[in-house]
Amino acid sequence: RVVLATTGASLAGWPALRASGAGAALPRLLATEPVLLAAEAHLRELAAALARATEAGGSAAAEAKADRLGHDGPQLAEALASAEEVSFRQEVTVEGPEGPVLLSPASSGHSLGASYWTVSSFGVRVAVLGPASLVEPLPPRPLDPGPLAEARLAVLLGTAAAGAGGGADVPTALGEAAADGARALGEGRCLLVPLGPDLELALGVCEALGQAIAELPIASQAPIFALGGVARQLRRSVSYAEWAHPDRAGHAHAGESPFLADELVKAGRLSLADAPHELAGAYREPCALLVPAPPAGWAAPGLPWARWL
Repeated sequence: RVVLATTGASLAGWPALRASGAGAALPRLLATEPVLLAAEAHLRELAAALARATEAGGSAAAEAKADRLGHDGPQLAEALASAEEVSFRQEVTVEGPEGPVLLSPASSGHSLGASYWTVSSFGVRVAVLGPASLVEPLPPRPLDPGPLAEARLAVLLGTAAAGAGGGADVPTALGEAAADGARALGEGRCLLVPLGPDLELALGVCEALGQAIAELPIASQAPIFALGGVARQLRRSVSYAEWAHPDRAGHAHAGESPFLADELVKAGRLSLADAPHELAGAYREPCALLVPAPPAGWAAPGLPWARWL
């Protein structure tokens, strides 16, 4: 069996996939570098969540959560350990029951490294698109229509995510959400932005929010703090240049920052931390906090979670 990953979030379903094929050989996993790095960051968050759930203990719900996290973490680690990294438009050959099959990823436009796949055999090319391919692209990288145009058949796996409006204009929606968040910051309120397993969206979300905050009066321009897996994704921004729009890659080759996140860090408007206590010296309100998951069920010393929107 071969598993073609489309986004980092898609790998969250790996434990269920393995359970459905109990006793079968480990599937061959193909994915781009940003997708694997996002899944790796999500794995770290699972480990941290397991530690918190284990420490909390006591209730049946806490024990059930610990059991689930204790099962999912090793399963995802198994997937990442055996994964094969591929580039956009790179062809990978697998042996099918009727002969060789060529597999190749292309940018889906959903986020950095997110892809749809083409499957070719006997001169027939089929494009396989997941739900993430059915919405307009986020700014860092557009959809690559070339392989899709050459396909004889397109297979759509599911529909666009709820609330995306089928063919919703995601850049516009993201810009509007960022503007709403910036407006809340300008009013003296705080903003909590949980990304969940979609950590490869960190650069796009940070960029939209940073631009929206920059449009506020200088006195109202609140700082942005990124924690855990989100911070690790943002630290890798320069290494992601080759996966971004060619114009951004050109900036990187010229020694410039390909993403706004780097400039925000240099300007002191964005702080990156692996854990909340690292923000002790920089923290101030109002501010925006980008996190892998909502902090429900645990308390972070020094950060007033109850006051966050």
